Amino acid sequence: MKTKTTKRDIMSRYKHVVKVGNGKLQETLKYESPEFYTEGKYGWNADIYTHPDYPDACICIGDRPFGNCEYPKQFLELCEAVMRLVNDKELVRSLFDAIEEEKNV
Repeated sequence: MKTKTTKRDIMSRYKHVVKVGNGKLQETLKYESPEFYTEGKYGWNADIYTHPDYPDACICIGDRPFGNCEYPKQFLELCEAVMRLVNDKELVRSLFDAIEEEKNV
């Protein structure tokens, strides 16, 4: 079950918050459940996905997502295409690996 939170809390809790528009990574994250969600004046804003192996990073997906970094469009499209072909849960881990690689550059 996801927990309601705020943008301020997420931005202060995680060093890397990846912003992804709604509809992106749907196929990739279909086996995962968001840990948090945010809402505002107009209702639901975004879901926040975390991974226990990456305590400094999360992925924020929604109609009104937020964050301090973004995946390249081509990367998102590739993830979705691969998931449609293989349905492999390990791809979710690779999303967080990409965050780790980016922060080490």
